[in-house]
Amino acid sequence: LPQLRQILENEVEKVPETPKYKINQINFEGNEKLDLGYIEWLMPWCNQKIDAISTPDSISEERIRKNLEKLYNTGYFHQVEARLQKRDDTFTLTYILKENPELKTIVFEGRLVKESIPNPMGNPALGILNYHNLEKVLDEKQDEYKNRGYSLVNFRQISYDQNQGCWNYYFNCT
Repeated sequence: LPQLRQILENEVEKVPETPKYKINQINFEGNEKLDLGYIEWLMPWCNQKIDAISTPDSISEERIRKNLEKLYNTGYFHQVEARLQKRDDTFTLTYILKENPELKTIVFEGRLVKESIPNPMGNPALGILNYHNLEKVLDEKQDEYKNRGYSLVNFRQISYDQNQGCWNYYFNCT
């Protein structure tokens, strides 16, 4: 066991330390539909004390990158960035967010079927497209159509109508 531990420790690639920044404030910009409370609920580290996001009262570039990944992976943003602004010996960290487009409905249309789903999955983010939720809805719809006897359902065309906030899925089924 000690030899195995030593082999594993030697095989683990050590990540070099990145600079750390003493943060006195964290801000979010660009969230138009998602309110700050919802972002804080999505990302619990952002409404806790600074020392909860890194050690002791500073944050590394690597941690900032990981936080950006977490924000992006929520599925609500198509772009996330971070900006550090120096003030005396501390920094203000601002996360700049670009939300996905609005989603009011999803329309499924095929030779024998046409249906609309308003605000799928009860999206609590006021109708912002969430790619994770959208993927779940599509999988569920595909399974539903297969269970209804359309064994070879195949989404053939997908379009987004920005004016209507609507994703249109056209499919073949047999």
